[in-house]
Amino acid sequence: MAEKDQMIGLEENPFGEDPVVVPITDVLDLHPFSPREVKFLLEDCLEEWVRRGVAEVRIIHGKGQGVMRDTVRAFLSRSPHVRAFHPGDEWSGGWGATVVYLASVVGLGEPRPEPEKDETLG
Repeated sequence: MAEKDQMIGLEENPFGEDPVVVPITDVLDLHPFSPREVKFLLEDCLEEWVRRGVAEVRIIHGKGQGVMRDTVRAFLSRSPHVRAFHPGDEWSGGWGATVVYLASVVGLGEPRPEPEKDETLG
């Protein structure tokens, strides 16, 4: 089934609701999900990212009161697929997002170096 290869979440939903179809990209927006659903979603996404050889992803959990952020980071800290993670910078969502480096991609997983300052801009 080619379509299933492009999506996750098509299996049985443990919450008894219709499955949620999530496109596989290097950005995962968790706004439509509750914290209790995140563990299952992250497990599926991490496995699929690793299978596809993705090195770096961004998880958008929002700023709010930090419940979703804490849930995501607790999960990431225990995942064997994750080499490192940190809050997003000003261009990637700030503290409303987490940038994740996957451990399974050889030679990658280190934070990107800061871009050199353009001296012409002062």
